[in-house]
Amino acid sequence: MAEAETVRLLGLTLADACCEGYDASEIVDGQEHKIRIMGRRLLPTGKPTQKVGALKFRK
Repeated sequence: MAEAETVRLLGLTLADACCEGYDASEIVDGQEHKIRIMGRRLLPTGKPTQKVGALKFRK
């Protein structure tokens, strides 16, 4: 879920599920920048917990 929301909100391009080392990319000044997205769940107390699982839309 973190990947999908980050890509949507920032206008990035989601990487294929087989791309190791990065989750999304963007083109800036003609160069591709690879981006790793990490997500954490926040409890009502505001304390972060374990990583949130990722959804893979493409295989």
